[in-house]
Amino acid sequence: MNRTKPRRLYPATYGRLAVLLSLLVILLVAGYSVLTGFVAIRYFKATHQRLNREVAAHIARFSQPFVGMHVNHKATERIFFDAMVTNPSAEVYLLDTTGRVMVYEAPPEKIKRHQVNLSPIRQFIRTKGLVFIQGDDPKQTDGQQVFSAAEVRDKEQLQGYVYVVLLGESYGTTLMQLLQDYSVEWGLKTTLFMLLAALTVGFVVFSLLTRDLTHIIQTVMRFREGTLTARTQLKPSSDLAPLANAFNTMADQLGQSFDQLRTAEQLRRDLIANVSHDLRSPITSIRGYAETLDMDALLDETQKHYVGAILQSTERLTKRINELFELSKLDAKERTPEKEPFLLSDLVTETYTNFRLIAQQKEITFSCINCEVPSVCYADINMIEQVLQNLVENAINYSPEGGQVKLQLASNEQFVTVSVNNSVSPLSAPILAYLEKVNQVDSTNAIVRPPNSGLGLAIVRKILGLHASQLRIAHLSETGLSFSFDVPVYTKVERSDV
Repeated sequence: MNRTKPRRLYPATYGRLAVLLSLLVILLVAGYSVLTGFVAIRYFKATHQRLNREVAAHIARFSQPFVGMHVNHKATERIFFDAMVTNPSAEVYLLDTTGRVMVYEAPPEKIKRHQVNLSPIRQFIRTKGLVFIQGDDPKQTDGQQVFSAAEVRDKEQLQGYVYVVLLGESYGTTLMQLLQDYSVEWGLKTTLFMLLAALTVGFVVFSLLTRDLTHIIQTVMRFREGTLTARTQLKPSSDLAPLANAFNTMADQLGQSFDQLRTAEQLRRDLIANVSHDLRSPITSIRGYAETLDMDALLDETQKHYVGAILQSTERLTKRINELFELSKLDAKERTPEKEPFLLSDLVTETYTNFRLIAQQKEITFSCINCEVPSVCYADINMIEQVLQNLVENAINYSPEGGQVKLQLASNEQFVTVSVNNSVSPLSAPILAYLEKVNQVDSTNAIVRPPNSGLGLAIVRKILGLHASQLRIAHLSETGLSFSFDVPVYTKVERSDV
C-alpha cells in the first residue's frame, strides 16, 4: 500500500498564531515604547525641576525687581538676561500678584500668553518644589512646562512672583527631537527583538501544547494508511489521554473486525474454489453421459430433445463454474497481469469476427466502428481479450431480436477507449438502480452485479481494476446501454522496460 509522506501538521494554525502573536507583540511594544517615552520625559522633567527648584528664589533674592510698588525694569532685565545666559534652558518672567507677565527677556512676538495661572505656582511654593508640577508656558498658548517660582515681598507685603520656566523653547525643541530620534531607532530595534523572541517562545510553547495532539493525529494517519497496529501511548496525566484511549479501543475493535472479515473472506474464497473444483467432476460425468446418449441412434425425437437440453444446461453450468473459479482467483490475487505491447485493433477485429455469426443467428445487427485504430496498447492481452468477449457476449445475449450491437474504438495520446453499445428491452427498476450506483463503486474493493446477470461483469471489473482502469456503464436511452473502458497506450517509458 502506498503511504504518503508525513506532512507537517497545523500549517494554518501556526500561521494564524504567528499573525496573532505578531500583532500582539507589536501592540505591546508600541504601548511599551510610548509609556517608556512618557515616563522618561516625566522623570527628566521632575529631576530637572527638583535640582533647580531654588533658581527662582535666588533670582528674587539678588535682583530686587521692585522699588516700592514699581518695577525696576533695567535692573530686572539685566538680572534676567544674566540668569538666562548662565542657564540657557531657563526663561525668566516677573509676574504681578494676579499672574500677569510684567517683565521678560524675549521678543514681544514670542509671548503668546500674558496671564499665568497662579494655582500651580502657589502649590510649588507651598511644597517647596518637592512635588512634580507643571505650570503655564508664556511662549505657548496651551502648553505647560516645569518651572521654579518664588515670591517677591517687601517686608510682609507680596509684590509679585519670579517665574522661571526651566525648559525653554529652544531646549524643549532640541530635547523632543533627540527623544524622537532615539525612540524611533531603539523602538524599532526593541520591536524586532521582542517580536522574534515572542515568536520563538510562542512556537516552542505551541509545539509543547500540541505535542500530544500531533502524536494522536500522526497515529490516526498511520492507521488510515494501513498500519492497523498503530496505537497512541500518552502519559496518564495528559489532558488528551482519554482521547488516545478511546482511539486505541476503537482501533482494537476495528482490528478484530478486520480479522473476522479477512477470515470470512478467506473462507468464502476457499469455499468458492472448492465448490467450483468439486463440481467439475460431476458436471464432466453428466456431460459425458449426455454426449453418449446423444450419439445413440435408437433415441426418438423427444429423447434427443431432452438430451440436447441436458447438454445445453451442462455447458451453461460449466461456464458459470469457470467464471466462479476465475473470479475466486482474481479476488485472491492469484492472477496478475502480464503486460505486453499489442495492437488492440487486431484483438477487437478477432472478437468481432468470432461473435458475428452468433449475432446473425439471433437476427442482431453487429457492427464494428473505427476498429482500425493503429494505437499500440500495453496490457495483458489475454485478460483484455476476456473483457472484450464477456462484454460482447453479454451485449448479444441481452439484446432483443432485431436489436443492434456496436463495437467501437476511440483513441488519444494516452488511452484507447473501447465501447460496446447494445439495445435492450425497457429496463426494469432494479437495473436502473444498479446503473445509478455502479460507477460509484471501486471495482477493486467490491463486486457489484446487476440483477439476473452472470459473473461476467464482475470479472470484467476485476480485470480492469488490475489495469488501473474502470468499467463505465451508461444508460443511453430507455432501450440502450453503453459499456466502455480505457486501455493505456504503449509509451516510451514502457518500451525501455521491455
